[in-house]
Amino acid sequence: MTARYINALVQQSPVTIGATVPEQIGVLASLYEVKEYRDLRQSYGAAGPVGGLKAMRGYIVSLHQKLSLSSTLANSFNALNQVTSYSGYPVLAVQMVTPSTTAAGLQFIIEDYHPRTLNASVSTSGNQSTSADQANSVQYSSGSSLSVTNSYEVSDSVGFFGEAATGGVSASMGHSTTSTTEQSKSQGHTSSQSALNGTGASMTVKDWASYAFLDSAKQTLSWVWGQEYPWNVIDYRNLQATAPQIDMPPFVGKRLWDGTFLYPPSELSQFGVDFVATARWIFTLEGDAATTDEIVAFDHAITYWQGTHDSKGASLVIAAANKAVDTVSLNLPLLALDPILATGSRNGAIIGFVKGEFICAPASNGAPFRAKSGANTLYVTGSGFDAPATNDTVLSASAVTAAAPAQTTLYFKVTDELVELALHLKHWKLTDAGCVVTILVNEPDPAHPVSPIVRHVDARESGSGTDNLTSVTLRSKDYTSNDFYDYLVVGLNTVTITVTPAEGQTTAGYALRAVAIS
Repeated sequence: MTARYINALVQQSPVTIGATVPEQIGVLASLYEVKEYRDLRQSYGAAGPVGGLKAMRGYIVSLHQKLSLSSTLANSFNALNQVTSYSGYPVLAVQMVTPSTTAAGLQFIIEDYHPRTLNASVSTSGNQSTSADQANSVQYSSGSSLSVTNSYEVSDSVGFFGEAATGGVSASMGHSTTSTTEQSKSQGHTSSQSALNGTGASMTVKDWASYAFLDSAKQTLSWVWGQEYPWNVIDYRNLQATAPQIDMPPFVGKRLWDGTFLYPPSELSQFGVDFVATARWIFTLEGDAATTDEIVAFDHAITYWQGTHDSKGASLVIAAANKAVDTVSLNLPLLALDPILATGSRNGAIIGFVKGEFICAPASNGAPFRAKSGANTLYVTGSGFDAPATNDTVLSASAVTAAAPAQTTLYFKVTDELVELALHLKHWKLTDAGCVVTILVNEPDPAHPVSPIVRHVDARESGSGTDNLTSVTLRSKDYTSNDFYDYLVVGLNTVTITVTPAEGQTTAGYALRAVAIS
């Protein structure tokens, strides 16, 4: 089984009207997906190119959104009484998405969005799918071959000479015996893996239209969904009126009331509407980031209008004006993590704490830091360490105490329930006093604590490094082994590592060269 949405966050929120007694009139479903990449684009100013090609950390944030609005008129099909008026049906909705962030140095802009403009009777659709396959085949046969052949032949001849006529007589006889025993052995193995998971979203606009617009900074996006028939809400809206107002020509009124029959609104207004929209933002971070995560908040707000008409005419009623629906908060580096797919040292889940792997290096003693592996499979945050002296220095904590420990937290994702992984720490002590390393894997509710994993560091940096490596089994499926453990969960996993002085010591020094999950 494979996971479809690995770098995604899903939120579904009700859309309500009325302040005193809220009434739900729809649902807003939002799916955000985050991907991390390296941006090598060169800046270009009025005087020409600015600087060279410099790698910036970038994030692609994709939004798939569906707005579903219901109508009270749908229940009228179950009623036998005569309808004397139509009211409470949707005619106009403005959907706004406003991103914001307090992360220092994080810039963003809208790269693409859809739909831009949709008129009546125009349809749009989108689909996304991934595939793989799996099959196992084993073929076995055994055998050998042995052949023995025995044969003989006897021949005789007689000849005549002299006075008699010359001649001769000959005879022969042969016999052959063959015995065969066969035995063969062959073995073959074929393996492949497959999974197919597809999602699709489609929308057809009938008697409605859609228009999208951006703010001047190309950051905030809005979609206007408006009814075009039996009256065009966008065209006939009176913007000069003090209150929301629709000024309709006389021919529009005849579409609703011809003096004898009262006609209903369009089919979509009667039964409800579904609006599907997508957008994509580009977030870039040039240079070191702040000590806090790149958190981005997306505010969703909807302005909603309802319509009503009877034999006296038609009117427009504002049910909710620019009403906030929800806010989605995205932790970009955490959501963008790719899963660890394999075991071994080549799976990429390793951080050596060089400059290129720091998102934010410790700026001062004890200051928080953040780092990420080059394969985007391991994310580490921490505090209590010294500022690195060079670009390739060891991450060290020169004065670790019980009150001020050195702490790191590892984040990684797992989608395979069978992959076996272990935690590896390349570390050593800097002083004569040893260190105690306390490890908590996926710590549950603090009200139900679990026993931590405790390791001691009592060796300095050595030439071979064998005394500087600590390994902790996170998942082993060998039930015959003493290391039969499974601390991991499918999804996001966390490992919290706290370093304090050894028993009886008040202070200690600690150095961390690398961490890995393999």
